[in-house]
Amino acid sequence: MVVETTCTTVDVVIPTIGRGSVVRAVRSANSQTISTRVFVVLDRLEELSSLELLLQGFECEILLTAGAQGGSIARNIGFGAGTSSHVAFLDDDDWWDPEFLASRLEALSSQEGSQGDLALGAFMHGYGTNLGEYAKAPGLVPPVDDQRRLPSYIVMRDRLKFGRNAVQTSSMLFRRDVLEDKPWDETLPKHQDWDLVLKLVSNLDVTVVWDDAALSYVERNSPLSVSKRRNWRASYGWWETNRRLLSKRASADFLVAHVLRAAVAQRDMTGVRQALRGLRAVPHLGAVAVGLSGISGK
Repeated sequence: MVVETTCTTVDVVIPTIGRGSVVRAVRSANSQTISTRVFVVLDRLEELSSLELLLQGFECEILLTAGAQGGSIARNIGFGAGTSSHVAFLDDDDWWDPEFLASRLEALSSQEGSQGDLALGAFMHGYGTNLGEYAKAPGLVPPVDDQRRLPSYIVMRDRLKFGRNAVQTSSMLFRRDVLEDKPWDETLPKHQDWDLVLKLVSNLDVTVVWDDAALSYVERNSPLSVSKRRNWRASYGWWETNRRLLSKRASADFLVAHVLRAAVAQRDMTGVRQALRGLRAVPHLGAVAVGLSGISGK
């Protein structure tokens, strides 16, 4: 694939707690068909010696947080260390095909008369290492031609199964100069990638493009994944901040699928009441089913 762009190197930021899967992530970043500068940011300092052994022979720079700071701080440290015109963030349990960055760069360069700022893209998702069982997402392409609809698209849950509406950290590429000095909100324990995308698309001067090539792989619910942790207060706080950007039905879907689900799983009636009080529309049945799954703790 030939990419017509002035970009010669892409910064790749990989936050990690030292899981063995980081080897696969770094290998995939090193194997890109374009030049990369890879920053691995460790958030568990006691794992430094083990991480250095794991990554012997790979082209990467290991950076450190102060310890137990969270993924957003780790990503911001890696972002601050880079200088390239474009940056991608890869979770340590995900990985890319060799053409991933070239494909996203080509999508950004395909805009008539200008360069795109953010490339959203398709990805494969599944469990474990059996790629034959991985499925392509999203099923519904984001409305990049109407950015005002993107926030609602991101949180809408009109199907029970994951993957109809989706944006995901490891499937995106950013032009550096549209990001802030610390683009990731360091106060958020959840919904970090959604928050970053919403922050960008609410600025209509930012050009968002779509790449349908599913060249990134997302391992869902891997061990110690933050997405498995139920925290209704964190989800409710995020909703309060961003609800003005959401349609009433998308807002209802989020409250039920995230706030209510977590509150039920945590057996916290305050959270249940807050979720129900915020409803201004009837949520989709898919969101309701997800919300009620909290009863079983799933």
